[in-house]
Amino acid sequence: MNLIEAAKNRNYGTLRKLENYFREYDFCFRDLRDKNVRILEIGVQGGGSLSMWREYFPHAEVIVGVDIDETCKSLERVKSPIFIGDQEDKKFLTMVNAKTGPFDIIIDDGGHSMSQQITTFNTLFPLLKAKGVYVIEDLHTSYWPQFGGKFGKSETAVGLLKQMIDNMHSWAIKHPRASMLHATKERSIRVLKRFGFDISTYLWMRRSYKEKPEHKDVLEENIRSIYVADSICFIFKGKTDHHNIVEL
Repeated sequence: MNLIEAAKNRNYGTLRKLENYFREYDFCFRDLRDKNVRILEIGVQGGGSLSMWREYFPHAEVIVGVDIDETCKSLERVKSPIFIGDQEDKKFLTMVNAKTGPFDIIIDDGGHSMSQQITTFNTLFPLLKAKGVYVIEDLHTSYWPQFGGKFGKSETAVGLLKQMIDNMHSWAIKHPRASMLHATKERSIRVLKRFGFDISTYLWMRRSYKEKPEHKDVLEENIRSIYVADSICFIFKGKTDHHNIVEL
């Protein structure tokens, strides 16, 4: 059963999503379908997505909903509790995680404002299980002023993703080859070799550069990969060995 079929087979509620989301969820969740996952979805609305996830993940331990609208509480079901609160409230989010988490999958389909998306991610991603997946829907609001977005603005969900890509490549940014000094050295070595000079006699050419060990933050240490499609992203959590070369 794919996700669109699960949506059609749901037992209750209404839902509304961009068509391409169903394809992207199938692609990114294919290895989790039969797992005993714990899921948190922020943004309950008509409740249909909670029912859809129950069909899609038949072995899910719990599928938790969060919404700021108190009327959503009536959509609560067995193994699908619903918490009423503000997704920008860090204490509220950590409480939900403490009571029903930690989660394997977190989906942010809430208010879609920049402050909501960024605050929720910064609060919950560190609490996500190892090898978990964090999803942000409706990234297009990063370009809409009424949500606090704007093209080229760094303080948006898309801007956060761009920064995370830099964080993933922090080893390259800190590497000696990122410096102009190293580039000058490389050019000098090529020129000297071309004219037949023995560079081993030049001490400064033989000097090795060592990267200073630096403390890595939570994002640098725990983002394995980022998958971005139209208006939706999947951030896969996992310990990574940045730039460890395997020679075979």
